[in-house]
Amino acid sequence: MKLENLQFISLSRNKLSGPIPENLEGLKKMTKTQNQTTILGYYYSLKFTGAQLEIVTKGQTRFLVSVYSYNTGFDVSSNALTGKIPEKIGLLNGIPFLNLSHNNLTGLIPKTIGEMISLESLDLSYNQLTGEIPVTLATLDFLAYLNLSYNNLSGRIPTNPHFDTLHPDGTAYIGNRYLCGSPDGLNCRISGVFMLLYLIDDNWRNRMKLTPGNVFFTNNLVQGVQVEQKVFLIFATLFYPFLLIGGCHEGERAALMSFKSLLTDPSNRLSSWKGENCCDWKGIKCSSSGHVVVVNLRNPHPNEVMINVNKEVVSDSNESDFALKGTISPLLFTLDHIQYLDLSFNNFMFSKLPVEISNLTKLTYLNLSNSMFQDSITTQFSNLTSLRSLDLSCANLVPDLSSITISLTLPPKLDSGSLLSFISYGYLSSTNLRWLEGLRRLRYLVLTGVNLSKCSESFHWAKPISSLSNLMSLQLSNCNISGRILTAQLLNLTSLSTLEMRTF
Repeated sequence: MKLENLQFISLSRNKLSGPIPENLEGLKKMTKTQNQTTILGYYYSLKFTGAQLEIVTKGQTRFLVSVYSYNTGFDVSSNALTGKIPEKIGLLNGIPFLNLSHNNLTGLIPKTIGEMISLESLDLSYNQLTGEIPVTLATLDFLAYLNLSYNNLSGRIPTNPHFDTLHPDGTAYIGNRYLCGSPDGLNCRISGVFMLLYLIDDNWRNRMKLTPGNVFFTNNLVQGVQVEQKVFLIFATLFYPFLLIGGCHEGERAALMSFKSLLTDPSNRLSSWKGENCCDWKGIKCSSSGHVVVVNLRNPHPNEVMINVNKEVVSDSNESDFALKGTISPLLFTLDHIQYLDLSFNNFMFSKLPVEISNLTKLTYLNLSNSMFQDSITTQFSNLTSLRSLDLSCANLVPDLSSITISLTLPPKLDSGSLLSFISYGYLSSTNLRWLEGLRRLRYLVLTGVNLSKCSESFHWAKPISSLSNLMSLQLSNCNISGRILTAQLLNLTSLSTLEMRTF
């Protein structure tokens, strides 16, 4: 790959397949040499403007209208890529973010990622990666966001004073049932019983579908088995009958089937939802005890639209409709072990926000964005005190050509206003934000398009937000907010790195 002037790769949310190319050394604009200096004129030279570039970094979607020479990145998330992550990925040491999430990548995490010294955001979640987390990741001094969740990683989580501050709640590692150590909390020596069972019982290993790639074959654990083999044998004998061999709980399977029964599925996204073991269904992940902990049914290919010169909203895509359509069964909210729920970009036909969602007190991630809800937000989410990320946006940026005019002078002159506009995907409003006061663990809050006009009439409308001291990103664009900017009420947000309140 010899594209020496390419500084951005943004190919997310497509249907790309096959492996990531091995020959990445030709991407010169994504590398940093040892003697490179920060020259003001270089870093702020404008390279491109006039269109929308969508990127996903630090778990949030961003839109770049203008690209400068310092803007670099690599985002191929939400595709169908397979194979291993190339070792040469480490050569891209000048990019601040790398997003390979939501693919089917296999193999080990390359140690060379530790050479990507400019990385601020690394997302490898929702793949099938195996083996240990390389200790080289702990040397990335600028890393501020890490997501390795929902793979098949095993072994001890690396430690380092800076690395330990990344998601100490464990959300970066959730869904890797064979990881141990801080912040997961599982004692690595005790968890070695699973390796012992792998070694001594072929039948158990086959029923659990274990392979050397997802069992702890680390030096420390092998030594632990050699030294304390008898202790492990006693432990394994006592607890072997109580291990969950496979499948999911019948009540949870029935709840998912009830959810499916109220939906139409034009693209057959739920075709795998059959059989006894709901843990194998697409979009579903289970804990080691067989409880459903993830329901990820985000529309992988939202309908792309634009506003044409006649101010009409038209489709900009030849894709068939991938949105699930219907209403949500209340039984979905009996799955009280769920930690991750994403129903974004589907069509729930202007139904109300489900009040039963308050039962899901273990949720750490909730995304109901752009899914055609119509309601007033009051107390539906007040009980979800474990939430780290909440996205209730009901508007999305699209290309807008309606402001383009051509004057018939000589020479002809082309004029345009903003080339982007928000369009609504539902209607949500809130007369006050007191429902946020108990969500003290929130790091990412997205309310784009939620009508806060009534709320902002109060002088202290933003006070509930000021209690969210862990908040890192706050998006309030297109919310019809009026009045003064209440800076004093936001001073407590010492972790805040992104604040968006724009309207086109």
